[in-house]
Amino acid sequence: YYFSHRTKPTLSFEVMYGHGDSDVEFKNNAIVNKDGFDFNFKSPSLTKIGYASEANLSNLLTFSLSHSIKPFSFLKNEIFSRFFIKSVLSLLMRPNIEGATFISISEKSEYLKGGAEEKEGEKFYLGTEIDIDLGWAIFSDLNIVFKGGIFIPNYLIYDNNDVLWKVGLTINISF
Repeated sequence: YYFSHRTKPTLSFEVMYGHGDSDVEFKNNAIVNKDGFDFNFKSPSLTKIGYASEANLSNLLTFSLSHSIKPFSFLKNEIFSRFFIKSVLSLLMRPNIEGATFISISEKSEYLKGGAEEKEGEKFYLGTEIDIDLGWAIFSDLNIVFKGGIFIPNYLIYDNNDVLWKVGLTINISF
C-alpha cells in the first residue's frame, strides 16, 4: 500500500510457500531426495528468503510484513531525496514437519532438520527474521545499499540457540 505522505511510505504483506519432502538431505550445496518421488519445491530461480538466514524456498512457509520510507523525499535536493529505508519482519515456518528446511548461512546447513523426539507443534515454527536496508539511489540505474539482518531461530529446534546475523553492502547496476 502506498500512503500519500511527504516521506512516501509503503506497507506490504507477502506470503510465500514452497512444498517439502520428508526424506531429503543437503549434499554439495543442493537439496537431494533420498528415496521415492521428490515432493520438494524446485524454484526455477534461486529464491532466498531473508538476508541473514537465506533460507531456500523448499519446505518453507513465510509471512512477511515490510515497510519503506524515503525520509528526505520532500527536499528539493536531488541527492538527498533518493535515500530510502526499508524494514522487513518475516516469520518462517516448516509445513512438512518431518522434512528439512535449509539455512545457507550456517556451516551446518541442515541445522533446522529437527529431531523426531520433538513435538510437532514445536517444530512447525522455525524462527523470525528482521531485515533493514539503508540505501541511496545515486542514479536511476545505480544504487548502493547497506543491509543488515538477524534471524532468531526457534530454540526448540536449533541446539546452540544462537541468533544469526549478517551485515553487508551491495551495489546494484541496472542495464
